[in-house]
Amino acid sequence: MPNQIVIQDTITQVNTIIVDMPSDKLLQERYFPTGEMDIFDSKKVMVDFDNGNRMAGVFLKRGYDEQDTTTFFTQVVEPPRIGVSDGIDTINNDRDRLMFEKLCKPQGDIRPTRADAMNGLLRLKAVRAADRVSRSIEWLCANAFKDNGVDLAYATSPLDATEKVCEVHFYEGATNPQAIRAEHAWGTVGATPYKDVCKALKELRNHGGRAEDLLLSVDAWDNLRKDMKEQGLWDASQIHMTIIANEKGRDSLFPEVMDYVEVIGDILFDGFKLKVIVYNGGYEDTPQKGGAWHSYLGENFVCICAPNCGRTLCGSVSKVNPKAIVDQDIDAVACLTGKYIATRRVQLDNNAGNEEGVSIRVESCPLPIPERIWGWVTIDMGV
Repeated sequence: MPNQIVIQDTITQVNTIIVDMPSDKLLQERYFPTGEMDIFDSKKVMVDFDNGNRMAGVFLKRGYDEQDTTTFFTQVVEPPRIGVSDGIDTINNDRDRLMFEKLCKPQGDIRPTRADAMNGLLRLKAVRAADRVSRSIEWLCANAFKDNGVDLAYATSPLDATEKVCEVHFYEGATNPQAIRAEHAWGTVGATPYKDVCKALKELRNHGGRAEDLLLSVDAWDNLRKDMKEQGLWDASQIHMTIIANEKGRDSLFPEVMDYVEVIGDILFDGFKLKVIVYNGGYEDTPQKGGAWHSYLGENFVCICAPNCGRTLCGSVSKVNPKAIVDQDIDAVACLTGKYIATRRVQLDNNAGNEEGVSIRVESCPLPIPERIWGWVTIDMGV
């Protein structure tokens, strides 16, 4: 994937400004990356992954066993849409005006024009809008782990509360077979976290899934650690703790320091090694909803998975091309693709209370899916 976002001008439909993409969060980078083949040029995307089993062949003197065939999970889905807009008003908004004036000031040998300053302000707005979109994608990835699917109802528009639903499950049947029930909720009397992880790990391996990481919320890690100490499993032969001593301040698992991520180390569970990763990333509600902090993973989250166990598909968005009004050879609708789609909009109509101004719009139509059936397992606390 390119590491830049191209801001399209809604009038000319040309690439006007280029900004760096937001750094991916843990779930998007390690478990649900987006590759070139995951970008679709349509609103709907094709969900397809290996739905095979681990059945063995039949011994026969003659003929062939044709009772079971290789199958794939295939479904066409319209992903949910995330849309963020950030306007620029250098006349009535003091903060935008002060930043604009700062960007106009000479810096060394650079003598920026007012147009340069406006583009710089647009870049700042675009990066912040893209960060907000990225947090929503991270939340979607966390819920794909939890629900083994995407089940989301969202408003049609800011002015229309009519719900639009995106619902797709990556399993067959009424219940999620990859949610392994714990003996007791962790942190309660009778809970057996270590035993529950061993049970879930066995189920994943028996169904052909890759088991490399144990992804935990902070409270789940605390409960597991206490249980292992009580059982006498907290020793050097059982645990290989990570030494955080390199120049980047984190284990070399990640190319750069990643916020809210701690790599605890490798722990053996019934002889199988898992890398324990504790993730406390989250997001804030809007001021209208109280501004509360929410963790992506939630409470007592436990997931056994592996790098690249999934991927994020991205649908396209369509924009009306104003140039088609005067030039019939130009398509009336432009199809924009990418994980982050940014456009610059100029509002010239000041009627009916509308104010003239420039705004940056960043949107995305993501859908996290697994690479294969039984790509991961979670532990259901039963609460």
